Amino acid sequence: MIFSFRADGTPNGIVPERIFQGSKKANDIYFICPTSATNVITATFTFPNGEISDNYVLECISSTELAGITDELGNGVNVFKFAVPTAVTALCGIMTVQFFITNGNGERLATATSQFTVEEGNADFEPQATDSYEEILSAISVLYGNISTLSGNLDGKLDKSSALKKIYATNENGTNVLMPYDSSSVGGTIMMRDSLGRAAVSAPLSSSDIANKEYVDGKISTVNSSISSLNGDLSDTEDDLTALTGRVGTVESAVKGANKSVAFSSYSDFIADILTRDKNYYNVGQNVYIISTEVPDLWISQVMENSTAYSYTSDADITSALKLQGYFIAGYYKISALETQKVDLSSYLLKTNISVTENQDGSVTLNILNA
Repeated sequence: MIFSFRADGTPNGIVPERIFQGSKKANDIYFICPTSATNVITATFTFPNGEISDNYVLECISSTELAGITDELGNGVNVFKFAVPTAVTALCGIMTVQFFITNGNGERLATATSQFTVEEGNADFEPQATDSYEEILSAISVLYGNISTLSGNLDGKLDKSSALKKIYATNENGTNVLMPYDSSSVGGTIMMRDSLGRAAVSAPLSSSDIANKEYVDGKISTVNSSISSLNGDLSDTEDDLTALTGRVGTVESAVKGANKSVAFSSYSDFIADILTRDKNYYNVGQNVYIISTEVPDLWISQVMENSTAYSYTSDADITSALKLQGYFIAGYYKISALETQKVDLSSYLLKTNISVTENQDGSVTLNILNA
């Protein structure tokens, strides 16, 4: 039988051989291992009934034919032989063999374990001797060919790593590498979610980058500021429109007032009339013509919110107020002197001095009363 092991005792392979109960040195055990020829190889056997045999010493039989045969680490390979005695084949069943490798100082370097079966004896059959040495060379060639293939397959493989936050991966060149991972925004790492399912990224630089919360919040803040500024501009615009609307209303009132001029015989008649009017009767800009040529004509310069009492005493009081402050207030109205040339209405007839009669033929007759 041939047992092949690595230097640390790990088995490479076994070439089995039939062993029969009671056979005496009819079978040899060959122990092949990349260990020094000066080391001592011993073997003990555990029988099927649990008993343990004596400790047997194996003989180193390496020759020049094994020169140049090494393991993957370059260690030379040696062969040790042991002829199986009757004491080892006394019982049939599964046998366990334990090999021990010690140096010249008695220090144990490694151990190796394997099993084989002792078949029940047959007096009419003896195993045929074989050229075990040729089998050894063939087995070594096969085993170390397999080792060479395995070593080639292991080239480029990664060693097991205890480094934190690393995973095994293949890079863009097809090379096996250890890649770091992290839940923070560390460059050159694979993204990982933390215990709350979150992962961090840095601020984006291009349109296809992931945007983080800080970046989005900043953009939202900028948009909100722009909206706030726009609202302020709109508010100012509304104020301007309101003011413009007021001015337009004033101009409209003035225009309407100018188109609705009234005439009175005297100041006293005008004062008596305006004190009876609410603030919606007269309009700003409305002219008030006084038939008397001794006093200036007037116009409505402002409509007041509240009514102010006024007691007429004389035309002189009114003209004096107009000269001193340019206006006087009566009821809801601020009244100013009309700066245009005085209109002489003395030659005009009042509506109260005219009557209209419609004739049967459809014509109209104007009648002058008290002319």
